Amino acid sequence: MLRAVLVSLRPRQWVKNLFVFAGLVFGQRLFTPAVWPALGAFAIFCGLSGAIYLVNDVADREKDRLHPKKRERPIAAGRLPVRVALGVAAALVAAGLVAAARISAGFLLVAVAYVVLLTAYSAWLKHVVIVDVLTVALGFVLRALAGTLAIDVAISGWLLICTILSALFLALGKRRNEYLTLEADAARHRPILAEYSAGLLDQMIAVVTASTVTPTRSTRCRRRRWPSSTRSSCRPRCRSSCTGSSATSICCTAASSAATRRSSSSTTARC
Repeated sequence: MLRAVLVSLRPRQWVKNLFVFAGLVFGQRLFTPAVWPALGAFAIFCGLSGAIYLVNDVADREKDRLHPKKRERPIAAGRLPVRVALGVAAALVAAGLVAAARISAGFLLVAVAYVVLLTAYSAWLKHVVIVDVLTVALGFVLRALAGTLAIDVAISGWLLICTILSALFLALGKRRNEYLTLEADAARHRPILAEYSAGLLDQMIAVVTASTVTPTRSTRCRRRRWPSSTRSSCRPRCRSSCTGSSATSICCTAASSAATRRSSSSTTARC
């Protein structure tokens, strides 16, 4: 029984919860005491995601029996009773939320949102085309957001964008694999697959892949016309109008080049 519960928690899938450490890594706090609340957040989300897997397996036990691999899952195979699975899931959620409250109120709210969202996914959202993959992607975003709240750092908008695009790529890839593997039985196993096609999935994956690998940030500098009396002060004013060290260099170099061209033109005119 214990082995069946452990298998149903899907420890191999807990690698997805590594998104919790995104804030720790990109916030440059990896080798600070902040690592301890981050580890706690990771453990909490492992428990919560395990509970969601149990609920999902209970909801899909009849359809899983049609799948060549999922039919071996303990609940679908009958090795783990439904009541036991739901009881373990409820205990994990309760323990996880209590532990989340000890970290911070914000972390608790995100943990609650994660449980509600993924429970809604198991019950309803996975049957809505496009919304199903968006829900999976949002689950990854909540993991990353929870990680930043656990160590009290601000999350970058670009981190959110990269997280949701990467998650969409994984979710769409999973849908494509199921569609091609099950072929005629795809809709019987997962009804939402009837709304997809190989061509549509390939197009969506191509768009998401291109969006993911495209440089996600470019620093821009505001262009200004400086009066001749203030040319000498272009460097400090340029710094105030640009973002980032590279932008400062580009902006000030452009200003210096413009001043050089104007000086050269003036010399030519006098000659």
